[in-house]
Amino acid sequence: MLAEAADRLVQVGIVTSGDAREADQTAGKRAYTGVKGLGWVTWEYFLMLLGVQGVKADMHIRDFVTRALDRTVSAHEAHHLVTEAAHQLDVSPTALDHAVWAHQRSRGPRPS
Repeated sequence: MLAEAADRLVQVGIVTSGDAREADQTAGKRAYTGVKGLGWVTWEYFLMLLGVQGVKADMHIRDFVTRALDRTVSAHEAHHLVTEAAHQLDVSPTALDHAVWAHQRSRGPRPS
């Protein structure tokens, strides 16, 4: 899976971390998510690890937003709401993602 993702990224011109930060994100995302088992949330996290601002809508982020709204939210909705909240709070989306993630993690394991 990893070798296939790397090969697909190279095919769209993403060879270095700088390429990933500066490349056409649509082509990179399409190449990455075209690999079975790799989705848009891990693509977002991959870019965040390379310094691109973003929100990875993993279970911690989704659980936080679900609890705040008292209703179940999708990964896409959680991503959108946390990104918008970051803009409203005048903080980077990545900083808010990390703060929410740390808060959720400090709460301990999810109930079964």
